[in-house]
Amino acid sequence: MSTATVPTNSVLARKQWADTALTQHFNKFPLLNIMSDGNGGMTLKGAIIKETLEAGEGDTKDYAFRAPTSTSTVKTGDQRLQGTGGSITYGKDSITLSEFGDELQVKNRTMNKTRTKIDVDNDTSEALGEQSGRFAMVKVLQALTDVTAGRTQKRYLYGSAEANYNATHATALANVDATDDKLTLDLLGDAITKFRTQSTGIGFMQPAEVILKDDSVVEKFIGLFHPAAIRDLKKDPNFKTAVLQKDNALFDVISGSNFVGEYEGCLIYGLDPVDTENDVLLLAGVGAGSINVAHNLILGKGAMVVAYGKEAEPDTSIKYSMSNNGNMIITKVGDDHGRDTLWAWRNVMGFRKLVDGNTNEDYAAAHLFTSAKGGL
Repeated sequence: MSTATVPTNSVLARKQWADTALTQHFNKFPLLNIMSDGNGGMTLKGAIIKETLEAGEGDTKDYAFRAPTSTSTVKTGDQRLQGTGGSITYGKDSITLSEFGDELQVKNRTMNKTRTKIDVDNDTSEALGEQSGRFAMVKVLQALTDVTAGRTQKRYLYGSAEANYNATHATALANVDATDDKLTLDLLGDAITKFRTQSTGIGFMQPAEVILKDDSVVEKFIGLFHPAAIRDLKKDPNFKTAVLQKDNALFDVISGSNFVGEYEGCLIYGLDPVDTENDVLLLAGVGAGSINVAHNLILGKGAMVVAYGKEAEPDTSIKYSMSNNGNMIITKVGDDHGRDTLWAWRNVMGFRKLVDGNTNEDYAAAHLFTSAKGGL
C-alpha cells in the first residue's frame, strides 16, 4: 500500500503517517480474519478477541466473558417463571499489559535513496507495522500454547489414545510416539468430536466466525497445525476424498499458512514458522524416543484475547514523534550527523488464552499433540 511523505511539522499529518504503521500492524497479522472486537467481553465471535483497554503498561485488568445460555430451565405451559430461571454464568480471567517495541535502522540514508527507487522514509512505516504484526503473531501462538494455565484433559489429546494423558505435561508428551500418533483423519475426527462435545466449567466449545476472502462469514472451528503434522495427514489414503474445500481459495485467509481443507467442521491450516527464530508449534525431542512433537491447536469462539492499551506520548524533544490514538507510538531520530535514521515503534499489548477462573480450564483452545518425526 502507498504511504504519505513523512511530515515534518503538522501534528495531524504525523498522526496520519503513523496510521500507516498501525494499519500494517493489522494487515500483517496473519490471524486477522479470525479476529473480532470483543466489546469488553460481551461479544465473543472470532477465535481471537481484540480489546482496547483504558490501561497502560504494567496494568492488569479483570476480564469477564459470558458463557452460552442454558435451555434446561425453559418452562412449558403455565409453569411459574419467577424465581425458577437459570443464572447467567460468566467466566473470569485477567489480562496484563506490557510495553513492546523495537528500533529499525536505516543506515547511510542518503546513499540508500540514491541506489534504490524505494522511498526509504515512507517504506519504513510499512516495515514498522510488519515487524510489530509478526511479533504479535508470535505472542498469540505463545499464549495459545501456554500449558501452565487452563490445562484439562477435556481440552488436551496426546496422540491417538486418551491413556497418554498424564497430570504432568512432560510425561504425557513422552507418550507420543512416531508410529501410532501421526496425524490421520481418524485421529483428527476423534479429536474434533472430543473437543466439541466435552464441556468445561462454562460450556462447550463453539465454532468461531471466520471472514472469507469475499467478506462472507462462516462459523467453523479453526485448526492450526505444524507442517510436519500436515505432511502426515496428506498421506492418509482417504485424504483426497474426505477433506472438503481443498481448492476453495475463499478459505485461504491466514497468511503464512497453507489452507488444507475442511474436515468435520474444522478448517485446517498448516502454519509455517513465523520467522527463522520462532517455530512455536514444534516441540523438539520431547516425544517417545526423543522424537519431535507437533503442538497443534483447534480453536473455537473466544479462544484468546489480544488487548491494546494506551501508550504515553513520547518526549517532545524527539524530532519526529507520531502516535495513533495512543495505541502505537512511532518515533524517529537521526544519528551520525544525519547519515543514519533510527525509527522505533512501541505498543502496549496483552496476550491471554482465555481460561475460566471458576474451574481453571481452557475455554475454547484445544490442544492436539502428534508426531512430528522428521519434521521441519
